[in-house]
Amino acid sequence: MDDALNNKDDRGRAERRLQTQYAVTRALEESDRLRDAAPNVLQAVCESLGWEVGALWRVEREAEALRCVEIWHVPGLVISEFEEVSKQQLFKKGIGFPGHVWEKESPAWVADLAG
Repeated sequence: MDDALNNKDDRGRAERRLQTQYAVTRALEESDRLRDAAPNVLQAVCESLGWEVGALWRVEREAEALRCVEIWHVPGLVISEFEEVSKQQLFKKGIGFPGHVWEKESPAWVADLAG
């Protein structure tokens, strides 16, 4: 019985991954710029993974810092202060949460940024 449940879970994950891949590919294909595609890409990834918030960052080479390109969140979630700080501030390597993730060159998930 456990094998049947595991196979069903594996199929569900594979199906969600394919749906997410399709949604991301479609968003990128329909947009000329990353900034235009970013909201749909973030929404697809966040919904697939069950995340309430997701942010896309890019490296500004001249400033040697990260800049937030876009933030997506579930409807009704109030994160206006987080959005404002994220979009206005540049993060150098090793500084702030985005800078630490960049420095480690590894993805990071946080259950509660406020906590």
